Amino acid sequence: MAFLDKRGVMENWLRGDFMGTQLSFTFQNESLLITGQKNAETSVMDNPIDPFVEANKKFFVDYTGVQLSLDFTKPKEEECMNIKDVSEKLGINNKYTLLIFDDLTGFPVATQLTMLKVLSAPAAQYKEALHLTFRVKRHRRATEIIFFPNKTFIIWEGHIHIDTNMWGKASITTNGVIRKRSKYGKNDECFLIKDGMESTEKEPIIVYRPVGPIF
Repeated sequence: MAFLDKRGVMENWLRGDFMGTQLSFTFQNESLLITGQKNAETSVMDNPIDPFVEANKKFFVDYTGVQLSLDFTKPKEEECMNIKDVSEKLGINNKYTLLIFDDLTGFPVATQLTMLKVLSAPAAQYKEALHLTFRVKRHRRATEIIFFPNKTFIIWEGHIHIDTNMWGKASITTNGVIRKRSKYGKNDECFLIKDGMESTEKEPIIVYRPVGPIF
């Protein structure tokens, strides 16, 4: 959104594409026109309109004679589980299915596992991180992984099938080349929250979605 100040500068907008460009400000049909043309059509008006007053009226709606009280407050953050809550829900020697984004590709991967160890402890710059040690189904070797608190993941009880198909419908070009594109971009939560959760009727025991996640 752009705002007009008394110098006729549109913050954010004019700092971008129109930096150093001469602009014309005119009114047409009660609308403020801002154009990059050096000689825009204008008309002489008996009662000149103050563009800054009119722009503010358009933005705030025309509350002539009414005092406005505007509250600019920080929106309430979405409530979510913390790492300690997650660690307390997981039991040793229990079977789970884990759905996460692969760190290398940014696309979904589901793992059926048996939990061996769960710990909530500091890691890197984070005061709290989820340390998991588990054995993947049909594997003997234990795997260790650390989830930082900005990582989105979903966990179900038991070994269940989760759809991790990242591909949309295939198409054929005029040259006969078969082409496929991913259904969403990498690290898109639709892979986990929409496709993953909708692929099974079983409810997950953990849906960890941090506020402002960084994948």
